[in-house]
Amino acid sequence: MLFYIKYQLPSGTFRLLNSVTKQFITINTIDQVKDPKFDLLSQEDGEKTDEFALKYLERFNKWCDELKNGYTRGFDYRNQFTDALNVSRCFNYFCLKNCKDHGPISCVYGRLLQRWYNAS
Repeated sequence: MLFYIKYQLPSGTFRLLNSVTKQFITINTIDQVKDPKFDLLSQEDGEKTDEFALKYLERFNKWCDELKNGYTRGFDYRNQFTDALNVSRCFNYFCLKNCKDHGPISCVYGRLLQRWYNAS
């Protein structure tokens, strides 16, 4: 399944890792690639590199498999288009029956997810 792991370089361009070929591309704007793209979560020192992205891809696939075969009963995180859409779909799928009166999930939650500390 084709998707990209992405991170932004200090220059403002984006570095994308192709999940199938394991090759990197650099693009100016994120919408240049129409396939699903997921954020590279920070490592402890905050430096994002190609080497770390390759290791992260392995962990990302493992996490997705654990979700798909475990608690989420068939929900494949990689089939969605972005991290924000996944959060919204999981919430609606698992929580909507108990929270019928909740408001819409905004982009604020996506930004919070990007800044969330992710210790490995």
